[in-house]
Amino acid sequence: MAGRPKKLLNNSTRNNTKEEILEKEKQEAELSKFSKINAEPPDFLDDIAKEEYRRVIPYMQELPISNLDQAQLAQYCSFYSDFVQASELITRTGGVVIETEKGSKVNPAFTAKEKAGTRMQQAANTLGLTIDSRLRIVVPEEKEDDDPFKEFVSDD
Repeated sequence: MAGRPKKLLNNSTRNNTKEEILEKEKQEAELSKFSKINAEPPDFLDDIAKEEYRRVIPYMQELPISNLDQAQLAQYCSFYSDFVQASELITRTGGVVIETEKGSKVNPAFTAKEKAGTRMQQAANTLGLTIDSRLRIVVPEEKEDDDPFKEFVSDD
């Protein structure tokens, strides 16, 4: 079922009925039944990806994630590693534009870096690793007053 991503009950600005609130609380309680995400990175990750995994996992454990999210986190770390390695290759090979026998062209490492960065950003957003995605998870949006007469009432 496509649609908007779900929000935690505390973050929702919708005026839910008592039944809807109870249902959402029940759904959110179910999240805690999943096993916690493993603090050790998967073996298939390279050293750079494992280092990134170990760096972010303490913060990730503060979010409502479980072992089911480990593949997504591993994917993020793998893209991070690709990004770092492509960045280092760009530095070693002379920058974004390189000279070839046929003239100047974009360094293939730059293209790899760009793609890895895009994929890394997508995975980071899904996992709550960006400020915007964390705010959607953690900070409730403030409700605007629906009182149309508030502006006419003075507190003086």
